[in-house]
Amino acid sequence: MNLNYYFLFFYFSGYNVWFYIVFLGHIIFMVKINDKTYVVAMGGSAIFEKHEGNYIFKKDTINSFFKHFNEGIQKGFKFIVVVGGGAPSRLFINKVEATFGERGKDFLLHEMGIQQTKMNALAMGYAFEREFGINVMCNPDINFLGLFDHQITFMGGTEPRQTTDTVAVKAAINVKGELINISKYPVMTEDPEQNPNATLIKKMTHKELAGLVGLGKEKIDYLINFKTVNKDWSDSEIIHFLELENLIQAGCHGVFDPVATALALRHNIPITFVGQDDFKAFGKVISNNPYYPKTVTVVRD
Repeated sequence: MNLNYYFLFFYFSGYNVWFYIVFLGHIIFMVKINDKTYVVAMGGSAIFEKHEGNYIFKKDTINSFFKHFNEGIQKGFKFIVVVGGGAPSRLFINKVEATFGERGKDFLLHEMGIQQTKMNALAMGYAFEREFGINVMCNPDINFLGLFDHQITFMGGTEPRQTTDTVAVKAAINVKGELINISKYPVMTEDPEQNPNATLIKKMTHKELAGLVGLGKEKIDYLINFKTVNKDWSDSEIIHFLELENLIQAGCHGVFDPVATALALRHNIPITFVGQDDFKAFGKVISNNPYYPKTVTVVRD
């Protein structure tokens, strides 16, 4: 922003009051824009692909998203990228179960998935730093995200029975950021791999999303009612309530995590879903055009 233009305008305007309004309005707008933080939930399917029987990094896809991250950083935006485990994580967990059997408690299986997501976050941080020379932060304590001033942070999972979707929503709550979910498909009426005629849901409410991810009317009503019935319930207690329903299995994946959906509903966190190969859509979203035709926007009820 070149202030010389404003001083010239100020000089020739004869101290017009409208100058002050325009000048202060622009300053406030620029500060607001430059303070914006995007939390990006990057599904494992966006970074891995199968090649000759092995899973490898999708370098071209990753670099395309990195390009948009870098362009956003140059505009003053910050990014917190929460990376999922993807197929390699599920494959490892399945092999452990197949080899040693199911023991009833899956706490350690969840921990295995978490460690995989953290390794993925480190890999993404390494790749981004080498490509653009920008210092990154990896896997910080989620409770202290707002204290760090890094332009981009990569992180994985944090706690058992919580997917990286939940981590992303919690991060968005902590930094008051906007949430973008990058996954294999945007939100569709049905699984497109099962039904090729499935169509894109362009706009929906948190309540509709909750129904789509399988919370059911009874749980949705309860989650809505606890806003008034259980005013003192913390997010941790809400999460524990849903964990008791056994909704999250180690290595699970789907449209969006039910626990994450519940927290987004409670805190009115808007979510934009973008397909993993639609880089143009992602670029449009961070350019303040969230209603680009190929995105799905979840808005407040």
